[in-house]
Amino acid sequence: MATATIVDIAEPIDQEKTLERIRRYIEQPPENSRVFVITPMIAETILREYNIDNRPKKPKKMQSSRPIWRRSAGP
Repeated sequence: MATATIVDIAEPIDQEKTLERIRRYIEQPPENSRVFVITPMIAETILREYNIDNRPKKPKKMQSSRPIWRRSAGP
């Protein structure tokens, strides 16, 4: 039976340093792409800081524009 080994090749993530780099690249975009490891804490911070009024809030209940037809019980 074959087995697999998972090896973590990423260095430990300094979340504050990553956030500083992301903020800097948002203000002054680099000429080419950058790759980041986004942790839940980093994602939450980015959304809180930059996702302001991105989309309107959705209504609590969706309403259909088509009428719903129901069969009535027989005579």
